[in-house]
Amino acid sequence: MYLLAVESFMEKSDTDYMSWFQISGIHGYPYQPFQYPQSSVVNRGTGYCTHHSVIFGAWHRPYLALLEQALNTEARAIAAKITGPDARRWRRAAYRLRLPYWDWSDSNQKRLPDAVLVDKVTVTKPGSNGEPASTTILNPLLRYTAPPEHSRAIGKTTTRSSGASDSMAASFTGRKQQTMDLFAITDYNRFQRQLESIHDGVHVTVGGSMGVINYAAFDPIFCLHHANVDRLMAMYQNVQPNSFMTPGPRSNTLALGGGPGVNDTSTTPLYPFRHPSGVEWIPDEVKSYTSIFEFGYSYPEVPRPNQAPQARDTIGAKDAVGRNRTVTLANQLYAPDGAADQTRTEYSTVVLLDSAEFTESCRVLIYLSPSPGTQDVVGFAPVFVGEPGPQRTNTLVNTTVPLTESLQGRGYASMEPDTIVPVLTNQLFWLIEKASIPLTSLPSTKSLWPF
Repeated sequence: MYLLAVESFMEKSDTDYMSWFQISGIHGYPYQPFQYPQSSVVNRGTGYCTHHSVIFGAWHRPYLALLEQALNTEARAIAAKITGPDARRWRRAAYRLRLPYWDWSDSNQKRLPDAVLVDKVTVTKPGSNGEPASTTILNPLLRYTAPPEHSRAIGKTTTRSSGASDSMAASFTGRKQQTMDLFAITDYNRFQRQLESIHDGVHVTVGGSMGVINYAAFDPIFCLHHANVDRLMAMYQNVQPNSFMTPGPRSNTLALGGGPGVNDTSTTPLYPFRHPSGVEWIPDEVKSYTSIFEFGYSYPEVPRPNQAPQARDTIGAKDAVGRNRTVTLANQLYAPDGAADQTRTEYSTVVLLDSAEFTESCRVLIYLSPSPGTQDVVGFAPVFVGEPGPQRTNTLVNTTVPLTESLQGRGYASMEPDTIVPVLTNQLFWLIEKASIPLTSLPSTKSLWPF
């Protein structure tokens, strides 16, 4: 049903507000207002998406809800064409259709899903007489074919890096540890920064269209990726119910101006997403995990409250059972093997960069070099950017790269600081992968020199 809905969604005219092109275009290209007049545009040459901002996760929640609404509409229209004894089952399945998520921090999902890699798929869809019929179609999760008038910008189709699946598997250890570390963060703004960094790493590693902010949302894998980002945020909101955002520097968007001293807050309008009344959604309305139920979806690790819904900013003892379940499942999924009831010394490195200096997305690889000429990569910091546009604000990248899991099993006498700190001091280096500009054009990397 999901494949049929995506196929139908992509086939809608690019002038239809509920088409794949229009809704994907909210994120970046073609830099047009969505159901707002041209006079609403504050910054031309950019989209509505809020990156490097404390409202990053809050903005994407109603965005995913809109994507899900559009997919559900397509699914119900398809199911309505079915006649005969299966009609009721199809309608029920269409009504329940929601966005799937790709948990790239689960050891069973560390590669790109098979479903997004194959050229063709066999599906069952309504036949000419309304009876279900088996047929083979081009896989709508593999790529999106751009309207001809937009192919010069997007490309004829969306693309991904040829080695994306292997690269995702190779970076799994660090990504899993970063995901586990999220739930121990008590400061919401720091949580958002780290969640966005993990998110950036997936975008850059998948590469191709996904590696360019302007076009990333057109790739069908974007939905699966961001559904998981939203899932992790919902889990965090349940585990850390007293952690809320505080004002933080604004990133300029199509509808919001940024600059020195301009902050995003819990009441910043989440353009272009509005209530039926016409009033924009704000972060305060999605600050609780319960907001996912108000949008009509859920995740296995985030149980529904066991009593009647309460005010979003009220935290009651009745949520304790559900919170414990989320903690338990997070540990089962992401805790280091054999470390559930143990303590250990954690090692990490922090990478600080200004993404405004970069003209393309890339990865800052962190590697050990125990002997000349060897490069044993132990982690990376992503730099996720778009094509040159209006001057960007709030562009600092602050990424914590966990090292502990990568250091273990290397034959060190112990994992105590007396052994490990000298190793890191003498053998830890970095390099920028992919970027085709000289280091002298990246002054923010100077703190990392002279390696």
